[in-house]
Amino acid sequence: MSLASQDTTTYSTFEDDDPTKEREAEAMLEYIEKFNELFEEGLYGEAALHAANSPGGILRNPGTLSRFKALPVIPGQPSPLLQYCEALMSSVSAVSIKPNAEVSWECVACALDEDRLDLVMYWIAQERLTYSLELGHLLSDYSRHKDPTTTDQCLALAQTVYSKLKEHRLVVLCMLRQKRYHSLIEYTQKKANFTEDDYLGLLEESPTLELAMLLGKPRTESEGETIVSTEEVVATLIRGGHGDVGLRTLQEIHAEYPSGAEFGSLKQLVFRPMSSLDTWKEIVTTCQENAWFEIGVELLAAVTVRDAIGKAIETASLIKGIINQNSV
Repeated sequence: MSLASQDTTTYSTFEDDDPTKEREAEAMLEYIEKFNELFEEGLYGEAALHAANSPGGILRNPGTLSRFKALPVIPGQPSPLLQYCEALMSSVSAVSIKPNAEVSWECVACALDEDRLDLVMYWIAQERLTYSLELGHLLSDYSRHKDPTTTDQCLALAQTVYSKLKEHRLVVLCMLRQKRYHSLIEYTQKKANFTEDDYLGLLEESPTLELAMLLGKPRTESEGETIVSTEEVVATLIRGGHGDVGLRTLQEIHAEYPSGAEFGSLKQLVFRPMSSLDTWKEIVTTCQENAWFEIGVELLAAVTVRDAIGKAIETASLIKGIINQNSV
């Protein structure tokens, strides 16, 4: 073998047996052994900190979390799992490693189980978590059957998660449950690209006068246009068993835009080209059944006139067709 070949072989052997890499591997093994010692001695707080600050994040994983999760909880004390979760989150800045989505979910679930919503609020504010749909759902579900303050806090956190994930419809549902209707409308118009059916679906979820007015009331800044056709807003409420809210919506509109107003009156709403005459007739019937005579008479007059005009146009068109056919 030539000298050059011998040199190459020697260099390759040194590279394979890099002492730096060997020392790093030994240091990691010692680090893991130290963790195991602390864990087996029941020093869970120290073991949690040791694992959270492990080199390369080798102990910041679901496997380590499972070991803490399997430990018994002593009443009146934070669970070993919560200690590990807190250690993970507090060390994110130092190690520049966020827990993955699975571990983030487990940490939040643990904090919620132990009524430490304050920790979750801090972790999200400090951006210590990896977000996922499952995490958003966890927070949204936790908000149910809680006191109003806790509910709003959880929904706000879920909204943050969904917003980061660009899940716009889920963001809107969080706003809806918080009754933040004005913010909801603004958000849908900028980001969510909602259709009329989408808005009516929200109204079915939250059949309130405030939301009905935001959707179906003529807007001054757009010369009487509405986000959703007024008759569909009212009819949706009636069909959903909330006729009183629907009729109050009409009453509010009538009070603000009485007969003779420049735009927005009930008569003008009935005469809109795209409005449904059949739906307006359904609303008139409900007004009559519930003794809302002022609104009912106003609508009935407009519906009757529009119906008559429509029939007259239809008849004229039919006669014209017959004349043209005979002339041929």
